[in-house]
Amino acid sequence: MATFFQRTSKFTHGIRFRLSMVYSALFGVCLILLSLFVTGEYLEFARDEHDQFLRNFAIDLSQFVNQDQRSEAISLDVPLSEEIKYFPFVIQNTVVTLRRLDGSVLYTNRTDIQVPYDLSMNLEKDYSHVHVDFLQTNGTKMRGVNIRIPHRSSPFIIQVASTIENLTTQQDRHLFFLLLIIPLSILITAFTSTLVAGKALDPIRATITRMEELLQTESYRPLPVPDTHDEIADLTRTYNNMLARVKKTLEAQDQFVAHASHQLNTPLAIMRGELEVLLSKPRSPEETQRFHESLAQELARMGQLVRDMLLVSRVEAGKAHFRFVPVRLDEVVTETVARLALRAKEKNIALKLDLADEVLDITGERQLLTCLCENIVENAIKYSPPHSDVHVSLLQVADGVLLEVSDQGPGVPFEVRQRLQRSERFFRGEHTANISGSGLGLYLVSRIAEYHGSKLEILDRAPQDGALFKVTFPQNPKA
Repeated sequence: MATFFQRTSKFTHGIRFRLSMVYSALFGVCLILLSLFVTGEYLEFARDEHDQFLRNFAIDLSQFVNQDQRSEAISLDVPLSEEIKYFPFVIQNTVVTLRRLDGSVLYTNRTDIQVPYDLSMNLEKDYSHVHVDFLQTNGTKMRGVNIRIPHRSSPFIIQVASTIENLTTQQDRHLFFLLLIIPLSILITAFTSTLVAGKALDPIRATITRMEELLQTESYRPLPVPDTHDEIADLTRTYNNMLARVKKTLEAQDQFVAHASHQLNTPLAIMRGELEVLLSKPRSPEETQRFHESLAQELARMGQLVRDMLLVSRVEAGKAHFRFVPVRLDEVVTETVARLALRAKEKNIALKLDLADEVLDITGERQLLTCLCENIVENAIKYSPPHSDVHVSLLQVADGVLLEVSDQGPGVPFEVRQRLQRSERFFRGEHTANISGSGLGLYLVSRIAEYHGSKLEILDRAPQDGALFKVTFPQNPKA
């Protein structure tokens, strides 16, 4: 019993149940409104038809009225048992009364039934008519008509009334339809819509099953896209795209963790080895100082690696995690070159800066732009030989603002460029074995350039040795 109630609760909270209820409610409201409108129109038409027959019957009877000139008595020469024409009521049960304009009765075939009369009829024109509803003493509903008939001696009022049992029967029949047929139709609609909704939601249930399978077995098989060209097919394609992206992200994450562990283990292993050597026997102050300097270098290298990894995690979290505002790119480049001037001087490298005269504004994130400039310029200094030149320029071009950094180093191998295009991380060229680095610099530069609507271009400085790095930023429109 508990399982039954659990299943029932799960069903009533499902989207299929809600859809079927919405469809049924909409159908029920539309059906009730339509039925009320059709029923009202039909009953009004039936009553108008009934009234028209009463009026025509009364006018036909008025042709058979005879009046005695001496006694002024009035009679009907046609028996009411004869059918003059087809009517929606029984003629034998019809009440016929003739009145003077003052309301006095001249003739009636039913003294037990009084048809209501309004004295205002004596002011109406000939053949004017008024319909009235009234009840017999036994409670029978009747409807009649009063018509002013012209006559050669004086006009009179003819009243014809009949029961409206046929109209009541039709009204009861339609009420039965509203009370029985409509709820039955709503139940059938609810059942049918539940089946249809369940069939339409089969791909969604398949998606849920595949997601549960993914959570349990880490299976990344895509769902077959139904050939329906509707929202379900769009949902399936979106799920497959999301699944492919999740798979790629998880694989990149595993690769990132593996490379990060390797990169962190290297300085830790060096530091542990040097500490073991340092503590293996007494050392002179000069030897201890050398060990301290080496350990400080490895700590700095590991700190830089951790900072790069944290920045990579922020960059890969998405563009929405940064605040993009107008930035003076010339100020960012100038500050970066100033910070790295001492490092260039240590290698006897001439760090040259060429800035345009204009104020170069772009929309960007200052921290990311600083990271981009630092990585490009620092790489140029790091890989350039002593007594060489590193040239940094920021120019106004037709497409925006162009940042160029050129060096006289060994250049960037083709393999490294390919790996950069595949968004790989922790990669370094063969000629960089003796140069410290995390392998994240160019990857960060490439992603930051993408966030700013550009891309990193790496060219060879033919015929000279070295590499040329170019990034073109879209410039803010001038006010």
